[in-house]
Amino acid sequence: MRALKGPKTWLVHACTQSIALVLVVASAALGIQLAQSGHQLDEVHVVIGLLLFAALWFLAIGGLMQHLYYRKYHQRSFIGVAHAWSARGMITLAIINGGLGLALAGGHEAGTYAAYGVVTAVIWICWVGLTVISMRRESRNTKGQ
Repeated sequence: MRALKGPKTWLVHACTQSIALVLVVASAALGIQLAQSGHQLDEVHVVIGLLLFAALWFLAIGGLMQHLYYRKYHQRSFIGVAHAWSARGMITLAIINGGLGLALAGGHEAGTYAAYGVVTAVIWICWVGLTVISMRRESRNTKGQ
């Protein structure tokens, strides 16, 4: 959100995240079915996945609450800050959980795990870097006003 600026940025964010939420629901349903059939409901990957699934609903509600607050007061609320930071934490945890899921599935060569780790680490580092740059720019713009 921070990298894109414009009056309809929130709408792009809401649409893409709504589509993502539908995909997460489908993924969770498949994951639960697989975990039940394989008697793996107590595996770390499954537990983290279910916790993330539940947390995503709170994230969506928080995003909607922030949007309504912003429309009324034209500023960010505590809910908006919590929404952004909890989303960042959940994305990081989901990346880690992806590696745990790969390990749970088994049957992969060591290179598969290494490739997953390298690709996700590069993406995560780029994402964090862009977030930091964007936050610094916003901070400078706020101080200059």
